[in-house]
Amino acid sequence: MPIEIDKKTGVAFVGEDADSIDPKSTDWLVKRVDVDPKNAVYCSIDGVLYSKDLKTLVRVPCYYEGELSIPSGVVTIGKSACRKCAFEKIVLPDSAVKIDADAFYMCLKLKEADIGVGIKSIGNNAFAHCQKLKTLVFPETLKTIGSNAFAECESLKSVQLPRGLTKIGAGAFSRCFSIDSITIPDGIASIESKTFEWSCLKSIQLPPNLRSIGKSAFENGRFAAIDLPKSLKSIGNNAFAYCETLRSLVLPRGIESIDEGAFYYCKSLTKIELTRDDGPFSIRDGCLLGDNGETFLWFPMKDPRRRHVVPDGVKKIGAQAFGAIQGRNASNLEEVVLPDGLESIGREAFTDCYRLEDVVLPESVKFIGEHAFRGCAIKELVIPDGIEKICRWAFNYCYDLALRGSKDSYAEEYAAKNKIPFKPL
Repeated sequence: MPIEIDKKTGVAFVGEDADSIDPKSTDWLVKRVDVDPKNAVYCSIDGVLYSKDLKTLVRVPCYYEGELSIPSGVVTIGKSACRKCAFEKIVLPDSAVKIDADAFYMCLKLKEADIGVGIKSIGNNAFAHCQKLKTLVFPETLKTIGSNAFAECESLKSVQLPRGLTKIGAGAFSRCFSIDSITIPDGIASIESKTFEWSCLKSIQLPPNLRSIGKSAFENGRFAAIDLPKSLKSIGNNAFAYCETLRSLVLPRGIESIDEGAFYYCKSLTKIELTRDDGPFSIRDGCLLGDNGETFLWFPMKDPRRRHVVPDGVKKIGAQAFGAIQGRNASNLEEVVLPDGLESIGREAFTDCYRLEDVVLPESVKFIGEHAFRGCAIKELVIPDGIEKICRWAFNYCYDLALRGSKDSYAEEYAAKNKIPFKPL
């Protein structure tokens, strides 16, 4: 066996022939690690496991408490090296260059981390779920932060990203509820999906060369305004969803794509402006259209209108385009007029528009997405004969709804399968 664990004493012994150890195999069990002096791969210092050349920290016993100082000369904090450890403070030497994936994953008591001045990369999930970690100083040498590296570090308040940083992984600061401001360094060209999701940011400064903002990147932000740089080309699905305090937005001239639901439930957002009128986006009656007028992307949630006419030429109602959340913040819409030529109604397009009663589907409609009319007040809806697919739960919580359509049609089959009353035309 590469490692033997005495469960009574909590001592792990690494034998002479051991040349491969899974650091996760010692979770919750070990108080110290001892190594046979003849082992050519590993050694032990004060019960902590290192590589023989003392360049890699391999494993710290989970029961190690208080403060741990890693000796000078260590270059790499290995994968899962301190996973689920009980210490409150970690001090890395200035010789350390790399923190591997899961290195400090779920160190629930960790409050302080001095990572030295030489770290160049922090791996995926490196400090994820370190719920008591409050402050962290990144050295100027740092170039990359991995995916979910600090996810759910809910006490982390102070984050200063170094100027030389070139990559921040997806979900890196997701659900860091205490961070209220961030400045993204100039070297960052892309903000990945969920990077600052549900981190309650009140202030953001984006870099001048930013090209893309990924899916749910700033979801649930608490900022009232954000300056999008001229270089920005794309905004992902739900990128600013639930940013309830965002009031206005100016889309830069170079913007090329905005995914559906990018501004879902931005209840204070009343105005989106464009800096060009010859691109793929346009503003019609205060609403945002994309794909040169073929996709309806956004309707201002708190618009006082009770009736809205979707412009001619629109072929698709995008996901969450009119969607609200049922209650006092829901949409005022009671009637929507859809244009001839409309082909698709996206996921959650009208979800929880609980005042919406009057909708007529054009004969051209082929597709209705999941939860498209969830919670609406529609009492009767005629389904066109040419419909090709209605996704499940498209009419969930439409308690008074009856579908109408031709006898023995797809509509009748769908109604029967989903236990919705059906009336033949």
